[in-house]
Amino acid sequence: MHQSYGWDWGPVLMTIGPWKPVSLHTYNVRFTDLNVRSKVSAALDVKVTVDLTLSENTSGLASVMLKSAQGIHAEKYPQVKSGYARVEFHFSPGELELWYPVGYGNQPLYSIEVTVSDTVRGHFIIEGEK
Repeated sequence: MHQSYGWDWGPVLMTIGPWKPVSLHTYNVRFTDLNVRSKVSAALDVKVTVDLTLSENTSGLASVMLKSAQGIHAEKYPQVKSGYARVEFHFSPGELELWYPVGYGNQPLYSIEVTVSDTVRGHFIIEGEK
């Protein structure tokens, strides 16, 4: 039995810790909200809306990608104005695999990757994935 975290008769000896290189990332601006909504119509076309809000009222350029295991399905580059941007993707029936209940079909996974950069200074600000 492993008792490195202490016991009534022994000292507390931590035997675990970081096992890969450690790095520190700092930021001036961060995401305060990343809202992703999808709507499937009766005709099976899909609309995906991504709203992003930053912690500061800053401007920049965003990259919003819809990804799956097969690769990137769509990508847009909206302008971030006053710390906010909205992107809408529209897909025709059959362009995306739909999610089915267990036992009725596949449950494909998609992710949204958002990167925002400062267009004035040209350096990296923040990135996130949902």
